[in-house]
Amino acid sequence: GNGTSATYSNVPVAVSGGDVFTTLEAGDDNTCGRLMSGGWMCWGENSRGSLGDPSEAIHTTPFALATGGYTFVQLALGADHTCGRTADGKVYCMGYNSFGQLGDGSLYTRATPVQAAAGLLFSDITAGDEFTCGVTASGYVYCWGSNQAGQLADDFLNNSTTPIKIPPPAN
Repeated sequence: GNGTSATYSNVPVAVSGGDVFTTLEAGDDNTCGRLMSGGWMCWGENSRGSLGDPSEAIHTTPFALATGGYTFVQLALGADHTCGRTADGKVYCMGYNSFGQLGDGSLYTRATPVQAAAGLLFSDITAGDEFTCGVTASGYVYCWGSNQAGQLADDFLNNSTTPIKIPPPAN
């Protein structure tokens, strides 16, 4: 986010723009920061529109995350996909979706947010490499997307385009 992608730094560098962030979220190749105003600024890889920019351009300085008009209180950045949680607990995702990590029941890649896990409300979300998980207010965990390594906690290793309720641990 300092305006260059040509060099690496082994010391901290300031993010361009002088914005003040209340929290940061880091993904596979990108980072987003929440502004004091509640908006989000992002920089880095925008592969497959994961930051809401259909141009798929690499952003070396912060730009406003395209939220589709939603106000996100939390972001989860995965590998080429981003999900945001609204104050009312709904989750919207965008970006790469070949494993169902957007949770909208499809395998379509999207550069604008689509509702994930319709009918469920979450108090927390997280994203990994081609999958997404959320915790409901009642403490249940749901995950969707790639299950090639058992990320969805079932024995079948099948990917899922919709949420799968993760069973509680056996006592």
